[in-house]
Amino acid sequence: MRKTMIATTLLFAALAAVTALGKDEAGPADADIATPRGVALKATVNRPANPNGAAVVLAPGQGYHRELPLLKRGAEALADSGFTAVRFDWAYFTAKGEPSEELANEVADLDAAVAFARKQPGVTKVLVAGKSLGSVAVIRWGAKHKDDTAGFALLTPPMSDPDDPTSIDPRVTGFEKLGDSALLVVGDNDPLCDLQILYRAMQMTGSRQRVVIVPGDHGFVEGAKDSPETLENVDLVVRNLVVWAKRRIAK
Repeated sequence: MRKTMIATTLLFAALAAVTALGKDEAGPADADIATPRGVALKATVNRPANPNGAAVVLAPGQGYHRELPLLKRGAEALADSGFTAVRFDWAYFTAKGEPSEELANEVADLDAAVAFARKQPGVTKVLVAGKSLGSVAVIRWGAKHKDDTAGFALLTPPMSDPDDPTSIDPRVTGFEKLGDSALLVVGDNDPLCDLQILYRAMQMTGSRQRVVIVPGDHGFVEGAKDSPETLENVDLVVRNLVVWAKRRIAK
């Protein structure tokens, strides 16, 4: 009887250990990412149960933080597909400040997030995606890292110049240099990315990058922010992001 009780106790202990290990290895976990200027980025790492050896870094928009639907759902779906997903908030956002001049600090923040992703267990490839202001940071960071990054995705890039909506926003200069395998996802009613401006920018640069048009505005909102249509739009973006990421690491 005593031997049976001991064996049962050991079995439950082993099962508990396995369960605890699984919780540590898979699922979301908060993290602080150190930066060279001594500021820590608040981040969440979504770890996959069945890792594929790749990580995706998700850079947020100016006010679009890491817990909002596109970044959160995107990270969860990527992890379900085997990717380690790192989503973070800009240091200025956490400090309730403003973006830096020419986005110098934000590009440095993105560099720190990518370095963090590269150090995650089993990661050998990294892809980088950015939402709005995050896409501008991706363009500037990617100019120097095209050869060591598996792919770039620009989500709602601000193509329309806010000072002259009929012109191309100078902040996206060089987007075509990320390569033809880069992914652009925009809303069909986005005031910051008029489709005619987008097409003109691609024609002027000779870009053959992959473009996905999804219903909605700059946040893929259609009607109310939490409407079924908006959630469907976000899911469309997420599905395209996951498919693109899977095909990029298969190259």
